[in-house]
Amino acid sequence: MGQRRAGGFDIGQQTGNHDTSSRLGWSLAPPKRLLGDASRFGGAKRNEPFAGLRVFTGELDFIDSLAQDLGYAGRQWRKRPGFAAVAVMTLALGIGANTAVFSLVNALLVRPLPFRQPERLVWISNPNPGGGGIPGITGQANFRDWRQLSGSFETLGAYLPSFTERIRSALTGDGEPERLKSLFVTGNFLATLGVTPRLGRRFSPEECLRHGPSAVLLTESFWRRRFQSDPGIIGRSVTIDEAPHEVVGVLPEAFDFSSVFNPGSRPVDVVRPFPEDAPGYDHWGNLMAVIGRLAPGVTVAAAQAEFDHLNGRLRAAHPERGDFGARLTPLPARVTGGFRRAVGFLAGAVGSVLLIACANLSNLLLARATARRQEIAVRVALGASRGRLARQLLTESLALAFCGAALGLPLAALMVRALTHTRAFNVPLLASVRLDGAALGFTVVAAGLTGLLFGSVPAWQFSRGDTLGALKETSRGAGHSRGRARMREALVASEVALACVLLVAGGLFLRSLDRLLNVELGFRPEKTAAWRIQPSRHFATNGEETLFYQELVRRVAALPGVVAASMSDKLPLDLNDVGIVRAKGETYREGAAPSAFVRFVAPAYFGTVRIPLRAGRDFDARDALFDWHAPRGAQMVAIVNEKLARLLWPGQDALGRSLVLDDNPGPPAECRVVGVVGNVRQTALEETAGPEVYLLSWGGELLARGGGALASLTPAVRGVLRGLDPLMPADDFRSLDQIVDQAVAPKRALAALLGLFSLVALLLAAIGIYGVMAFSVSQRTQEIGLRLALGASAGGILALIIRQGMRAALVGCAAGLIGALALTRLIAALFFEVSTSDPLTFAACGLLLLAVALLACWAPARRAARVDPIVALRCD
Repeated sequence: MGQRRAGGFDIGQQTGNHDTSSRLGWSLAPPKRLLGDASRFGGAKRNEPFAGLRVFTGELDFIDSLAQDLGYAGRQWRKRPGFAAVAVMTLALGIGANTAVFSLVNALLVRPLPFRQPERLVWISNPNPGGGGIPGITGQANFRDWRQLSGSFETLGAYLPSFTERIRSALTGDGEPERLKSLFVTGNFLATLGVTPRLGRRFSPEECLRHGPSAVLLTESFWRRRFQSDPGIIGRSVTIDEAPHEVVGVLPEAFDFSSVFNPGSRPVDVVRPFPEDAPGYDHWGNLMAVIGRLAPGVTVAAAQAEFDHLNGRLRAAHPERGDFGARLTPLPARVTGGFRRAVGFLAGAVGSVLLIACANLSNLLLARATARRQEIAVRVALGASRGRLARQLLTESLALAFCGAALGLPLAALMVRALTHTRAFNVPLLASVRLDGAALGFTVVAAGLTGLLFGSVPAWQFSRGDTLGALKETSRGAGHSRGRARMREALVASEVALACVLLVAGGLFLRSLDRLLNVELGFRPEKTAAWRIQPSRHFATNGEETLFYQELVRRVAALPGVVAASMSDKLPLDLNDVGIVRAKGETYREGAAPSAFVRFVAPAYFGTVRIPLRAGRDFDARDALFDWHAPRGAQMVAIVNEKLARLLWPGQDALGRSLVLDDNPGPPAECRVVGVVGNVRQTALEETAGPEVYLLSWGGELLARGGGALASLTPAVRGVLRGLDPLMPADDFRSLDQIVDQAVAPKRALAALLGLFSLVALLLAAIGIYGVMAFSVSQRTQEIGLRLALGASAGGILALIIRQGMRAALVGCAAGLIGALALTRLIAALFFEVSTSDPLTFAACGLLLLAVALLACWAPARRAARVDPIVALRCD
């Protein structure tokens, strides 16, 4: 049959010889006698007359129908602008947030690392670091043997995390003195990664020797900031640590070392070669983080087997190196593997919010379609196909979704910008998160799926309805179908279940964060600041250098408002060195000697950072400075924490006893214990305090505790630094509170985001319950009036409506609690000292959800209880 249209809907030609075109308007479709059956335009045969014209006309017909559907949707939105605005804003928030989180997931888990063939790069860690250096890295001698003897790798390169994080180079000469962060690498490190300089070249072999020419590579950000992107910098000399260094190249923007290998740390400014021919570093313990590029065709498993065999031979040949080893991990897994669970959970949370929004919009569209049920039935009776009606409803849903996506893209851009500029996340590759083509494609797909998801239920419901029944319906309960009511209640229950899961997870995260923020740190960070001190001049003797630091501390301590001042080589929760520590006279089996964090501090350090002294005394002027090369029998002293005291001398008094430090440059050093202090969390807030030994020394970080705000203290301290050494950078300032905040920032940010998503989900669920109950009351006005006229009390009506609404809420809440119990077990590693089945959290979240649901039911129920029976019964 030919097709006609009425009011934007296709209607079929009436059976028999009665044509409806004179009453309903002309169709754009060509007559059947000319083109044949238009429904076959996609499958025309080559020899059929006018086949091509029919295909073209069919396509025009589809476009014309789509344009009519869109126009009809626009007219509906103009009639109900409030509905359109709420729907578009809800979708904008949901799709925008999902696009931003997808950008994060794409940068971390999907997009390749910014290196050549990153799938061939392998991280080689030392699972048995023993006592020198940072766990996971290895010694120079091991690295040298691996590179020489291994056949599984095309090349092996390394960088030195200890040097990179501790040594602050000073740039002097033109402009203000500036503290630089230098990355120390082996000569082939950049070639191993496959990084080619943007300008210039890599290091030459001669520049990687101890007495070779001094050379540096600039990072792109430092080159742009300090030298205004001047390409003429290549070949010029810059003064670093009072020595000229030739700038041989500028690295590409994609090479953001800190973002990949040490997220959250200060960005690298310059890259410098490590002198691999310096044999003295063999005795410095573990210094090198090793990365290898697999030879073609070699797997990680095969390389691991080779290294296991190779290390067995090396341990037998060099027992002095201790019990070292090698664990091989693909570099992408090493960089982002620890964040997969947290990021995946965050993506699931924001996706759940979008699902709740879809359920809400489905209910809104169901309500709108119910109000138009008789109109739709009339169109069906006049010949409009059910598929055509469903398509019109889906077109409106998709149009809403794409409008929401268009509005959500700028919101996603703002979220991404906030993510990339925040220091709240110590997440690798965070600086590379951006709205790229993949994110735009995700937005389009998300909008399409969202529109189909929340539009399919109304379209399906009202394309299969009873036309005759709808035409017979009057205003008494029109559209109040038991099937559609169950559908709306099921949607509400699903909203409540998803909101309950998010609430429970958010509650557990908040409790975990509260426990983390209230752990005993072992020190007091408030009102204390630290400056990295590196004088611009060289000292003739160690004594001259010590006098410089002592004068610096004396001047700072004398400043008005300064309570205490001291120095330390490292700050709590910042960096750590590990050394073998033995009780003098004790014998330990091989590999069983205890290890401890080794810290070098000046007198008054414990009073400055408020570490409690449990026994004995602090360092003072009568104590000799610690020296690895001190003559045998020299009276050096040490202070230990309670954990190390119990470990070395269980059940005994540690004061006056001697300990021996091993596995460091020079012979073992012997120290007498003069004090015992409290335990300090040095690695992370989540980890308990480890054994610590404090040795007397000067240099490193200057610490000053003020009696008031740090804002008034810092200018005065900088003035002292400038007065003692005008060329020494004085801007490398941090407060201890900032260090603690940085340690807890990832969990705080994750808890904040999850809490925000949970509140949005709770609000959407409440809106969904309210909307369903308000619609139900409006549809049952006459029924409620009849009940009241027959003697039902207002309280009974109130209870009836609330009972109906709470039924869906109770089902959703029960399902959500069960789902939360299963989900939280999968993410147990993200919680701190909180059980994944914590009854208090589950009960509180369940009661909160039910209370909000009850509040959402209350307003419609009160309106139902106040219905005037006479007015309701007259509205027929």
